[in-house]
Amino acid sequence: RFLQQDRLRAAFASLDPGSTGSVTASTLMSAEQDSQLVSKALSLQPGQALSMPEMELLVREADVDSNGQVDFSEFVRALSLRIPDLN
Repeated sequence: RFLQQDRLRAAFASLDPGSTGSVTASTLMSAEQDSQLVSKALSLQPGQALSMPEMELLVREADVDSNGQVDFSEFVRALSLRIPDLN
């Protein structure tokens, strides 16, 4: 469980290089490699890799407060919905 939490933090940090604690949905969707970064950071199996359309859906699901930013807790919640093994 702690190892998974570390992987989630590493995945989020790779998307938040400024360490602001949140990233904009548009930033996540515009970077073509983001889905690969998340998949690599989480050490997902080949069948679990997130495609770009899945990443776009994840971002829409993640921004639950509709403020245009995805914070760590929103990121974890959205990934957990998409990848049941993270729970």
